[in-house]
Amino acid sequence: WERTHACRFDIGKFQLSHYTRNRLKYADTPLMIGQHIIPPTTTVRYLGLIIDNRLRWKQQTEHAMAKGTSALMALGRLARSTYGLGQKQARQLYICAVVP
Repeated sequence: WERTHACRFDIGKFQLSHYTRNRLKYADTPLMIGQHIIPPTTTVRYLGLIIDNRLRWKQQTEHAMAKGTSALMALGRLARSTYGLGQKQARQLYICAVVP
């Protein structure tokens, strides 16, 4: 596919994760593409999602919680009681930035 569509893939960005019921059987089996060996990892990042090989979503949940907490703390700094955003603007910013 790479040759017929004149594309170049960066082998360094390839990630390998095994999804199987028997985790011990394929746990350390690498993938070889040409002269490059791709070792398996426990987590893979794909389109912004962090997927672990057990499909538990723990790392993804922790990452989303950290981003939400960071956004909420930034909103708190913007909406101080003595100065800063008013209640209406803070609520609108919360709905637009923190909730999604």
